[in-house]
Amino acid sequence: MIGDDWRWMAGDDEAREWEELLAFARARYGYDCDDVDDPIAYGCLGNGPCFPRAFLDDYAAADPPALGNDELRYPLFARLLGYPVADTGFRHAWHCPADDPYFNVLGDRNITREAIAAELAKPDGRRAFHPVRAPVCGLHSGRATPSHDAPERGT
Repeated sequence: MIGDDWRWMAGDDEAREWEELLAFARARYGYDCDDVDDPIAYGCLGNGPCFPRAFLDDYAAADPPALGNDELRYPLFARLLGYPVADTGFRHAWHCPADDPYFNVLGDRNITREAIAAELAKPDGRRAFHPVRAPVCGLHSGRATPSHDAPERGT
């Protein structure tokens, strides 16, 4: 659920733009976020969404109005265009300080190479980090991964 203090909805201008965006969705797509099948509107944290290429193509073709923020428009248009919305699990909750050392939505601190290495060493550790601004070449998870080497050629 979207947090009441989320910056894209907390201010008067932001709330007005969100209402205008919902009005657009209702008028153009017949959207009703109060119905049984979709009782709430969704939001996403802009540093962690995962979208298929087909959605991005359809979103661009829909030419959404410049109201609100992408963190509101993307999940709204996913619903309008028939794409499922799911939690990536990159954060455990809207406000979860325990997630900040690994996935910091404010971007006010970098995730360290050491924190990444420690998580990758755990079989059930995190595999998504934000923000990472330093090279992390050479770090590998303990999980087995398929080989991408070319097959040997006969002589």
